[in-house]
Amino acid sequence: MSVLGMIKRTFNTLNKEMFLTLYSTYKEHLEYCIQVWAPYFKKDIVVLEKVQRCAMKLVQCVKNLSYFYLGLYSLSRRRQRDDLIATYKLLRNTEDIDYRKFFIRADTVQLRGHNHKLYKNR
Repeated sequence: MSVLGMIKRTFNTLNKEMFLTLYSTYKEHLEYCIQVWAPYFKKDIVVLEKVQRCAMKLVQCVKNLSYFYLGLYSLSRRRQRDDLIATYKLLRNTEDIDYRKFFIRADTVQLRGHNHKLYKNR
């Protein structure tokens, strides 16, 4: 929120292009190591989403419109997408991490589909 305050003090008005440039620069603050600390509680998720909603209100023409108008997605949707990408990289051995620390491949053969089904201990 302090970064948003600084942007608001620096720029009198923001158009869509200026906002997207600034937001793409500072969105790493919201998504830093998100797979590691992944907010679980609703209150933490609400706080993060509030920052993004406040950022959108800086643009005069999109104050009451959704994220999609600016080509953005909610932080929870981006977090889910990043989790799926990280899982795919682990299973394809593109990372130097053994996927067996996190997942066990399901050994069921009766199911339809692919052979990359996962089983995770709870």
